[in-house]
Amino acid sequence: MMDARRSPQNPERPPFLMHRGHVHAAVHRVQYAIIAKPQRDWNMAALAYVAHVTGRHLLRLFTDHANVSLLYYVQAIRLERSRQSLERGASVTQTAQLVGFRSDLQLRHAWMRQWRGLPRNAVRKARALVFQNL
Repeated sequence: MMDARRSPQNPERPPFLMHRGHVHAAVHRVQYAIIAKPQRDWNMAALAYVAHVTGRHLLRLFTDHANVSLLYYVQAIRLERSRQSLERGASVTQTAQLVGFRSDLQLRHAWMRQWRGLPRNAVRKARALVFQNL
């Protein structure tokens, strides 16, 4: 059996499973909602409504139980959805709209901060690795 190679854009555990090792129901509700609809405008009022708590309380709960900020979590989910969309052949502009970034430029900036590079270059490298392993 051949070992799968992972790029920095393809973590061992996808963001959908990260930061889930807690038992707080309100935080789980928020995480499920973000994963289900990453493209939604997730402002604090909307997230607090999902959690059935105040916005300020949700910020504390999320940081205490998920061990990351809400903003970081939303962006991580959007970036993972972006990676998947790009690997399926969508353009950067289409992907940005699909996953909730305000523009393709915002997606590129987030991608650069997270993985150091451009989205299209990373996808080309991933596809090249797949063809090498065939």
